[in-house]
Amino acid sequence: MRHIVCVMLFTFGVTAQGSSIVLTSVTNGVYNYALHLESGEFNQFASNSTALTLSGMSGVFAESLNDALDFCLHGVPIAATTASLVANSPGGCGINNPLVTSVNDGSWFIQSTSNVTGLVNYSITTNQQTFTGQVLGPVAAAGTPETSTFGLAAIGLMLAMALRRRFL
Repeated sequence: MRHIVCVMLFTFGVTAQGSSIVLTSVTNGVYNYALHLESGEFNQFASNSTALTLSGMSGVFAESLNDALDFCLHGVPIAATTASLVANSPGGCGINNPLVTSVNDGSWFIQSTSNVTGLVNYSITTNQQTFTGQVLGPVAAAGTPETSTFGLAAIGLMLAMALRRRFL
């Protein structure tokens, strides 16, 4: 039933207006994303094409979808830094929002070994256009200096002070 509604909307010329991917929750390394659709928005995805991509992540090892997205999209083998969804219908498929308000549709669960949250990139490619942006997601932890670095910096500072005294 949902596929029929999507195709009918597409034939009347309703096109994508401002899609984005939003982070709806984070729990113990599981990042829950949704496809954000504005009022009346419809996204048509070409058959076997990459529809949604999250990149610049860290420690990704699994993904899953709920029923609101998996009728149209499926995951592809993931890398530790990227997760993608591909349109799975032979003739393509679409996701629409017939409501008067914007909605977050579906759940795309990304599991990561990283509990550090930072900006990652997203891309949504429809038949009409490509939307890109950034959303919070799992990133690598910022490096911390080694203890010996502080010791070397202190020795260098003392040496600079000694040389200054000697030449002034």
